[in-house]
Amino acid sequence: MQIPQIIFTAAGILTIISGLTKAGFSRRKAQRMIKLLGEVGTQVLYILIGIALIVIAFTVDLGTL
Repeated sequence: MQIPQIIFTAAGILTIISGLTKAGFSRRKAQRMIKLLGEVGTQVLYILIGIALIVIAFTVDLGTL
């Protein structure tokens, strides 16, 4: 596993955890997203972004970045 893969995987896991626990949802920038999508919609978006980061880490050749 290369360093970029580890970074993308860690970022994906942290994003998924943030979506599941609603961590950071009280921040000003997150409140804007919550107004647009609702609380559950924002959670789903965070989880999908986390999954996408993990998928990118293993499908894209990040060694060329």
